[in-house]
Amino acid sequence: PMVQIGASVGSTLTYCGCCDESRDRKGQRGGSCCLLRPFQKSKKSGLKSSKFDMRSPSKSGNTHDHFCEQIKLQNDADHREIISAGAAAGLAAAFGSPIGGVMFSWEEASSFWSRKVTWRCFLCTAIAVLTLALMRGTANIGLLSFPDFSNHPEMHIEFLMNFPFLTVTAMASGLLGAFFNSLRQKFGKLRPSSSSHLYRILELLLATAAGILLMYVLAYLAGFWGGCIEKPKSWPEDFGSRFACPKEGQINDLYTLFFSNPDHVIDRIFGAGAETCDNAEHMGALQFRCTFTLASLCVHCLTYLIFMSYAAGLAIPGGLFMPCIMVGASFGLLVGAILSKLLPHWHIVPSMYALVGGTAVLGGVFRASISLVVIVVEGTRQINYIFQVILAVVMSNWVAHNIHSEGVYESDLEKNGTVSFLRSEPSKVLHVMTAEQIMSQSVATVHEV
Repeated sequence: PMVQIGASVGSTLTYCGCCDESRDRKGQRGGSCCLLRPFQKSKKSGLKSSKFDMRSPSKSGNTHDHFCEQIKLQNDADHREIISAGAAAGLAAAFGSPIGGVMFSWEEASSFWSRKVTWRCFLCTAIAVLTLALMRGTANIGLLSFPDFSNHPEMHIEFLMNFPFLTVTAMASGLLGAFFNSLRQKFGKLRPSSSSHLYRILELLLATAAGILLMYVLAYLAGFWGGCIEKPKSWPEDFGSRFACPKEGQINDLYTLFFSNPDHVIDRIFGAGAETCDNAEHMGALQFRCTFTLASLCVHCLTYLIFMSYAAGLAIPGGLFMPCIMVGASFGLLVGAILSKLLPHWHIVPSMYALVGGTAVLGGVFRASISLVVIVVEGTRQINYIFQVILAVVMSNWVAHNIHSEGVYESDLEKNGTVSFLRSEPSKVLHVMTAEQIMSQSVATVHEV
């Protein structure tokens, strides 16, 4: 029943429009004017385009059109997509399973599927389950759980108060992912041709030497901004290095971020802020809870982003998942640490911001949705933060798509030139071009038989 109710609500919304001054065939003004009015059928298309535009007030003084949203439900494709989202939201609300709702709509309730339908359904299912959790005030609603709701009565308010900051963090991380794709394309135009094997090997050696030298220089300079910190007691003995630090027992946090095992670094970033400091009075103003300094996190994020943008095209096999998580986690922890210092009385969980940042950068780079949520949740084992992960995926995909419409895989196919790849949406360049500009001047014709 919930699937049918959700699909019915979605179908009803597509047939509703903003109240305007409609006239009948005789030119007389329509009878009653309601906020939601049905569409009129068109012979050429299934649904007539709704005019949700900001119109000037009429002579009768009616000014309600100024408050209408500019939303366009243009044709049968929009009708099908919103019905798919409604069916997914209905099942998600019934079982508390946002991923299951999307998968059900994908496999059973939809005749056509695209990337746009995926993140629309994801957003609808996440909001449906979150609304159910807030109205019931309990965490036992299925896969999505908010344990703090039951332990602290006021925690749900602080949870909602973090939403704007989480949304901004996800959008900014999505911009980092789009910037990576754009910068990677620009670097690709500068590097030698793939057929020049000797030059590609020389490029690899020079880039590796220059990168290592730059990281050593930055790690040495970290001591001037307080990068030499006391080693936290919760860190393992083999994690952390004293490079260029004057005192015994200190470690260089930027050197540790650069040269330690990436898996261990990501674990330390995701777990930052959980422990308390015994020597808090000796902690610098730019250090976050005995772990990393804010300046080192900023330098690490920017340096790693530029390095991986250039290294992605070198003549050596390498992955992108771990560097993307590293950049996003550093940026998210930086945002969470700044917020915790500015808002000390709020319940800010910096590790949650690190998780959102890492997920959003992955979404901005790969433009994945369902698979990315499953990978992050299973890899981090943070099922309690699944809504934050979905929020990061949706917002990063939306922002990155508007900035740089191609994901990393689509960019590689376009650069290859030998693979026939039909995009789900036309290129943005075609929106400002006319038919004359894309027509071929040498016309091929077929003789009449």
